[in-house]
Amino acid sequence: MRSSLLRSVPRVDLLIGLAIIALGTLEAFTDAMDYGAARSPELWWVGQALVTGVLVWYRRRAPVAVFILMILAQYAWHRQGNESCPVWQLAALLIVFHTIGAHLSVRHGGAWALAGVLIFDSGAVDHRFLPFQEVVYLTVMFGSAYLTGLALRGYLLRAHRMSERAMRLELERERRAAEAVAAERNRIAYHPERLELEITDNGAGAGPALSTGNGLIGMRERAELFGGSLDAGPLPEGGYRVRATLPIAQGVPVSEAAK
Repeated sequence: MRSSLLRSVPRVDLLIGLAIIALGTLEAFTDAMDYGAARSPELWWVGQALVTGVLVWYRRRAPVAVFILMILAQYAWHRQGNESCPVWQLAALLIVFHTIGAHLSVRHGGAWALAGVLIFDSGAVDHRFLPFQEVVYLTVMFGSAYLTGLALRGYLLRAHRMSERAMRLELERERRAAEAVAAERNRIAYHPERLELEITDNGAGAGPALSTGNGLIGMRERAELFGGSLDAGPLPEGGYRVRATLPIAQGVPVSEAAK
């Protein structure tokens, strides 16, 4: 069960989640106090970094649920006395905003992204009125992350449609080729008791007399050997024609004889 779940998550998501955990742990033991954290913040930072990394890890499987949980995690973060958002949390938030744009439709993804931006801009997460500059900063940051996901979604959809179109064209080409082969066999086969094969060109011809070249003689002899005949000569309107007639043995399909 566990191994199948791990295989269902892309490896790149696992690496990103581990990077978030590692960065959060590093910041916990270096500059946690600089963010206004409470006493002995290391344990809380490592725990929340672990939770955030796991959420980022599984964000594609449940983008809306992860999005909501990330906002709630930010609310809990500020309720612990942390005054600002460290680098690893900001990176995780940008990633989930990007995921909303990449994996949801424009209608649903846009609604969730707008709701998230309004929640942060209103100060509902950290219970304070944000200055105008910070509101602009958060709007641009989260909005840009969503738009990059939306652009990726559009690119992937176009690539998928082009792949499907190429597949349909290839199937159509193969179908037409098969129909052409069948039509050619039907053309070759112009009687149930004999096989008639005619080859013409639109050249200047070889003169009024029948050619006595060894090639035509050899073909005529082979046709007569099997009880058939071969006729070759110029056409009245120009060009040259070679027509062979061969009897078909009883029980041999015409399509097999044409081969």
